[in-house]
Amino acid sequence: MIPQSITIGNNLYTGGGNDNVHISKASGLAGLLGLYEVNVNGQTQYMTKQQLENTNFNLGSGNDTLIVDSNVSANVHANGGSGNDLMVGGKGNDDLHGGTGNDAIFGRGGNDHVDGGRGNDLLSGGNGRDHIDGGNGRDRIYGGNGNDVVHAGNGNDYVNAGNGNDYVDAGNGNDHVDGGNGSDWLEGGRGHDHLDGGRGNDVLRGGRGWDTLHGGPGFDWKQY
Repeated sequence: MIPQSITIGNNLYTGGGNDNVHISKASGLAGLLGLYEVNVNGQTQYMTKQQLENTNFNLGSGNDTLIVDSNVSANVHANGGSGNDLMVGGKGNDDLHGGTGNDAIFGRGGNDHVDGGRGNDLLSGGNGRDHIDGGNGRDRIYGGNGNDVVHAGNGNDYVNAGNGNDYVDAGNGNDHVDGGNGSDWLEGGRGHDHLDGGRGNDVLRGGRGWDTLHGGPGFDWKQY
C-alpha cells in the first residue's frame, strides 16, 4: 500500500495532490483512552493530545482540505502550502496557514492564529481572541466574537471585525473595514479606505489616501 503521508520528526507531510485530513475524537477503546483519530486520505492513525499538538501538518501542493471536529480541544498546527485550500479548526487554539492560493480558513473556537498568505482568501476567526493575517491579495476577513487583532495586508480587502474590542490594520490597498460591536481601533493604512466603527467608543485613523470615516454610535475619535 502506498503511504498517504510521511512523518519526519514532528512534521507530517501529505505530499502532492488534493489531500483530505480529518481530525476527530476517537471512538471505542481508543476513545476511552483519550486518543484522537487522524484520517489522511482514508488511512487512519491515532494520537494522544500531546502528539497531536506537537505535529505540524504540511499539506503540500494541491487543493487540500483539513477539517478538525468542533469538539477537538487540542491545538492543531497546519500549513496548506500551494493550492486553494479549505481549513476548519476545532475548539483549540489552532495555528492555520493557508500558504499560496485562494484559501478558505475558519478558526472556529479557541484563540486562533489564521494566516491567509498569498491569494484572495476568505478568513474567519470565530469565537475567541484571534490573530488574523490576510497577507497579499483581495481578502475577506471576519473576526467573529472576541477581542481580535487583524492585519489585512496588501490588497483591497474587506474586514468585519465582529463583536469585541478589536484592532484592525487594513494595510496597503483600498479597504473597507467594519468594526462591529465593541470599542475598536481601526487603521486604514495606505490607500483610499472606508472605515466604519460600528457600535462602541472607537478610534479611526485613515492614514495615507482619501478616506471615509464613520464612527457609528458611541464616543469616537477620528483622524484623517
